Amino acid sequence: MIVVTAALIDDDSDREQFRRLFKKYKSRVYAAAYRLLSNEALAEEAVQETFLCLAKNYSIVKRLEERQLESYIIICARTAALGTYRKEKRHLQSERLDDSEVTDESFSCVDKAELRAAIASLGSADRQVLYLYYVLGLDGKQLGSTLGISASAARKRAQYARTRLKSALEGGNDDE
Repeated sequence: MIVVTAALIDDDSDREQFRRLFKKYKSRVYAAAYRLLSNEALAEEAVQETFLCLAKNYSIVKRLEERQLESYIIICARTAALGTYRKEKRHLQSERLDDSEVTDESFSCVDKAELRAAIASLGSADRQVLYLYYVLGLDGKQLGSTLGISASAARKRAQYARTRLKSALEGGNDDE
């Protein structure tokens, strides 16, 4: 990681100085990140993000005095840790399909003929999404890849398709 990050710095002497900075502060940066994240892998990711930020802003970093430098590095570490936390939180949330409005159990007590008729009343895009999700068992990421859209857009499409199917089963056809 340090080799790639140091490559962002043009001058050889600055690169060597950055390597020393990395060796000196990596454990402190890791400790600061781990205190916030309580996860080794995420703390390591935050360390990488911190030193990437420091390398990108090395023209500022090299002009700082020792006390300022340590404060700057710890602030960068905390910022990177919070960013890593937010990214992980979004990732975990996006892994689950948002079924808050409609759940799979909503369709368990429906007659098969009625369900077929409701599915037939849907648009082809909704039928395709429901087929890929329920019949082929694709998750949000696979669904997005198959449809050529992002995973979050695929999950939303699946949610909207389930909502329209529920509406069709209840007697109305919601064509949003």
